[in-house]
Amino acid sequence: MIFYVCITNLEKLQYFYFVKHLLIYLLLMCIFYENSLCNSYEADTVYLRLMNMKDDSVKVKKLKSYASDYIETNPDFAKKIYTDILSISQKIKNKSCESKCLLAFAVLYRVKGQHDLARSYDWKALDAAFAVNNNEDIGRVYNNIGNTFYFQNEFDSAVTYYLKSLNYLEKTKNYYPISMVYGNLAMIFNNQHQYSKALQLAKKSLLFANMVKPDMNTLGTAHNNCGDAFGGLNQLDSQQYHYKRALDFFNKDNDLTNLTVLYRNMADVEIKRNNSKLAQAFADSSLKYAKIVGNNYEIGSTFIRNCDVTLKYNNLKNAKYFINEAEVYIKSDKNWMLHREWNLQMSKLKRKQNKYEEAFLYFDTYLQYRDSTENAETKNRTTLLEEKYQSDKKQSEIIRLENEKQIQQLIIRQKNVWLYILIGTILSLSIIAFLFNKNTKRKQQIVEQQLLQLQQEKELEATKTVLKVQEEERGRVAKDLHDGLGGMLSGIKLNLSAMKGNVILQQQDAGLFAKSIEQLDNAISEMRRVAHNMMPESLLKFGLTQAIQDYCESINESKIVKLTFKDFGLNERLESSVEIVLYRIIQELVNNSIKHAQAKNTVIQLVKNSANITLTVEDDGNGFDINKFDKLKGFGLTNIQSRVDYLKGNLTVDSELNKGTSVFIEIPN
Repeated sequence: MIFYVCITNLEKLQYFYFVKHLLIYLLLMCIFYENSLCNSYEADTVYLRLMNMKDDSVKVKKLKSYASDYIETNPDFAKKIYTDILSISQKIKNKSCESKCLLAFAVLYRVKGQHDLARSYDWKALDAAFAVNNNEDIGRVYNNIGNTFYFQNEFDSAVTYYLKSLNYLEKTKNYYPISMVYGNLAMIFNNQHQYSKALQLAKKSLLFANMVKPDMNTLGTAHNNCGDAFGGLNQLDSQQYHYKRALDFFNKDNDLTNLTVLYRNMADVEIKRNNSKLAQAFADSSLKYAKIVGNNYEIGSTFIRNCDVTLKYNNLKNAKYFINEAEVYIKSDKNWMLHREWNLQMSKLKRKQNKYEEAFLYFDTYLQYRDSTENAETKNRTTLLEEKYQSDKKQSEIIRLENEKQIQQLIIRQKNVWLYILIGTILSLSIIAFLFNKNTKRKQQIVEQQLLQLQQEKELEATKTVLKVQEEERGRVAKDLHDGLGGMLSGIKLNLSAMKGNVILQQQDAGLFAKSIEQLDNAISEMRRVAHNMMPESLLKFGLTQAIQDYCESINESKIVKLTFKDFGLNERLESSVEIVLYRIIQELVNNSIKHAQAKNTVIQLVKNSANITLTVEDDGNGFDINKFDKLKGFGLTNIQSRVDYLKGNLTVDSELNKGTSVFIEIPN
């Protein structure tokens, strides 16, 4: 009651804002300390009960679930539990559990700001995950490695490992970690001010989050990322909607860390709406949760945000208090974003205090963190500001020592110097903005190329699978025709032939009987021809060269077209899969020559050297306009192109109307 009366009276006095919040903080700390003692006793009791379990496998599982609740709220206690889990996992040789435990250590050290140590545990966790070949464990570790690079401002490396993570996680169909990775990619694009791309990735993260059995943390994080992207696009209503949705989910999950971040973001929205009271309320809520969590990064970030809010409304006294409090926490954390934002707020504060020299120094440090990938430009900016600072000091000394006349002259010269400095600063900032924009676009192109390459690799893998299944099915059907149906027809023919000698038929029936046997012979021959085309026996037994020669002889017997085959350097057989694909390509090209080009002569040439295998098929048919090549891909050329891609080769087509067609294919040996 005493606290309440004091606070109520103090609210009437503008100058006691700091004292008011100090009293609130002390009250909360008293309550929290009392609760923490109870919670600490309860936590130790549960921990000892779990450690006394006899079954090590069950003990590890229970401890792991219990420790995860303390990673952010009590990292030292969590570290103690995970140390025991790691020891038991190694004892029972459970590599999967060992990997998860090492990954937890990496997260713990990252929460504490020890990123180099976190990365060393990431690599250990990755080795353990690969030892059991668990795709989900590998994917989660790669995602965590990406997080470590992200917090060290190495975006290219972070994106690389996020994509590796997706490659493994998509094999598991576990949508929860997939949603997390897409959310992390969205954060990177938000930091690079590529908000449209960030929004696409955030929506994809939200889509996967909705496919998971309701998980409050996953849904809240996805909505928060969407809100960040809409904020970058200056769509405040959509930003506020997603932040409110995230707030509902984080409150249901009692996720204090994410509530800390979310209230900071919501304070930003209210600053943009010029709603000072609500902005300050959200900033205060963020600070309250940050102190309960006890994470130096979150506490430092929240003090910085409170400074930003108070500066917005020219409350310099409180702004100075908040920024000084933030400095205590950022010294223990190496996170680049924390140091960047602290220097920016210090620059704003000094500028409000008319301390322009100090403001320049803090702003320069902010630029170094913001543009850390442009080292040369950073040095140039540092040199320029340092020279300006030294010049100002020299001007001040001269002004104090010279007489009144010299002072007047120096004032005129100083105006000219400031003008030159202003022009130089504008030019420098313009160049920096241009280079930054260019560098951002280059990074975006790299990320898009990586995503495109990943998609192409998946499509090629699908093509390989389709071709393999097609050939296996052809072989199976050919075998069934030859061995099954062929044997049955041959047996029928033998039975009918045997009957012919034992049965007396009239002349008319005898002729019909003989004609039936002849038709049966034709059916057997046609069946064998079809089976041979589907999977030539000579291709499997004697290789590609003999199979092509047999194919040419069978086509030449029809006298529809004359095929000529030449080969060079094929003294040894190729891989079975390569021979089958090349044989199918030749079949398709010859079929095109007969069916579409109406060619009379076709030449097939196959050459092998130490580097490549080249296939050339030329005919004297109708040809076509090469400019309309894309419209003609329905003539089997799509299948040919996919088979060439399967062999990682190149396809070149040269044709002219009424002058024939040449197809040149080159594949690596």
